[in-house]
Amino acid sequence: MDRFLSIQAFVRVAETESFADAALLHRTTRSVNLSETGAAYYKECAELVARLDALTDQMREIRGSPTGTLRLTVRSCLQEWCR
Repeated sequence: MDRFLSIQAFVRVAETESFADAALLHRTTRSVNLSETGAAYYKECAELVARLDALTDQMREIRGSPTGTLRLTVRSCLQEWCR
């Protein structure tokens, strides 16, 4: 992960902790681990992301499959040639 993405992720975690008024991570000088609240929040968010991915895939499948009757109008000279 490049430096900018790391900083962006740190800012998002800090904002989320501030918004939720709960620590999502246990930080020490040697490790960073999810808190109990953080683990529950992660689980719910991961399920939401998976559901959104499934919904997006479903919409792409619907859009990618044409349905219905295709009607063409051609000149009579083409009709004779195509037979």
